[in-house]
Amino acid sequence: MGVGNIACGLFGVPPGSSSFTRSAVNYQSGATSQLSSILSSVVVLLILFLVTPVFNYIPIAALAAHLMRVGLRLINRTQIRVALRSTRSDAVVFAVTLVAALFFRLETAIYVGIGVALVLFLQKTSTPSLVEYAFNESGQLAELPDSTARANPQISIVHVEGELYFGAADLFQEEVRRLGEDVRIRVFILRMKNARHLDASTVMAMENLHDYLRRNDRHMLISGCNADVMKVLKASGALAQIGPENVFPAEANLTMSTKRALKRATELLHTRKADVRLFYNKKREKASDVPVPPGNNPSPDDYVI
Repeated sequence: MGVGNIACGLFGVPPGSSSFTRSAVNYQSGATSQLSSILSSVVVLLILFLVTPVFNYIPIAALAAHLMRVGLRLINRTQIRVALRSTRSDAVVFAVTLVAALFFRLETAIYVGIGVALVLFLQKTSTPSLVEYAFNESGQLAELPDSTARANPQISIVHVEGELYFGAADLFQEEVRRLGEDVRIRVFILRMKNARHLDASTVMAMENLHDYLRRNDRHMLISGCNADVMKVLKASGALAQIGPENVFPAEANLTMSTKRALKRATELLHTRKADVRLFYNKKREKASDVPVPPGNNPSPDDYVI
């Protein structure tokens, strides 16, 4: 308590007392400086030396009523109403903290409330949104209503939005792998313009996802990376593993990085070894209407892939 009051003196804060009730009364009386505690102590000393015998005649019930009055004045009904009506999480935190304060020490109840708030926050932020996007007729990115409506069935643009810290790493990886079950998709473009707070867990999930796709002769590109995401990718070594040519930072034009990634995806598909080879006759290219004489078998030089 003494160390805490020394720290209070460094920041102009009224010092606290070992008694919460005394501190609350001091605050409610309008204390704004360190002198309030000194004056309070002086008054207590004067009372002890001068009128101590009188205290024997003060009913305990009267002191209890005074303490209840002080406690009631600490209740801020406006803040309680806001906490109960804002969100379900706020209401749960308030209710749990209130119940804990009735059965445990005050500091324990505060720790319980903070713990519940953290759990609810992690639960809320650990569900990133992954939605497949595509360029519409006006050249703007929009949510794809049906996977069969892709302009190129081999390329999927996945818009990632939300917090990508350790709590969301597994869900992020599983969601992209679920999309990866479509064997027709050869290139995944992760649009991470609205992805925030990358950490080591998410980076490792992205590296695992990259390795998983490469083992199946597929590719992962990243577009729309903000400065914070790029910093994490560089520092962790993920940028070198994925390849700088496959990562496209955000630009002033909101869709330009995704367009560059789409161009890169097209290049990757064109440089792949094709599953089907198309041939045509060079000699007939300009004279396709000329019949080929019987028995005149074309040589291999007449064809190109």
